[in-house]
Amino acid sequence: MMSSLITLSPSRMKETNSTVKKIFTFLSLNNAKEGYTFLYEGKPKVCEDCEYVKVCHENLTPHTAYTVASVKEKQVSCQVFEGDARLVEVQPAEVEGAVEVHLAIPGALIRFNPQPCSRLHCEKFNLCVPNALVEGAACRVMELRERFVCPRTGVQLQVSLLSQRVEEEP
Repeated sequence: MMSSLITLSPSRMKETNSTVKKIFTFLSLNNAKEGYTFLYEGKPKVCEDCEYVKVCHENLTPHTAYTVASVKEKQVSCQVFEGDARLVEVQPAEVEGAVEVHLAIPGALIRFNPQPCSRLHCEKFNLCVPNALVEGAACRVMELRERFVCPRTGVQLQVSLLSQRVEEEP
């Protein structure tokens, strides 16, 4: 499946602080540090009866990487971390991924789709099939990096820094 470009009117492509939805979760005390990046894999069964389940999991998307933006004072006991956890504000992390050259336009909003590949030994596999981006995820192309040709398909690909923070004006 190919990546697709999402077309927005120029006025809707602006990112403003007023449209950024704040996302909170709890992390272990060791990981609750600004700049820490983690991959959210989903809600563990043990969390279903926790009084903080909504705060911790409701606004996170499975298989998405997040970066801690700020650390709050609130601390709770957590079964997952087998100890205390601290409240943190997070935002979707920027992730490197390979996109088709015609979509690699800085500022463009695209739907990311991994390249069809089963060559786990390929040095570019983690760029073509990044585990921190879900198929069809809306991403903004933030920065262009190296270009390469897929050795299996011959498709020209551009390594791009992709942000899942694609807020639009209401």
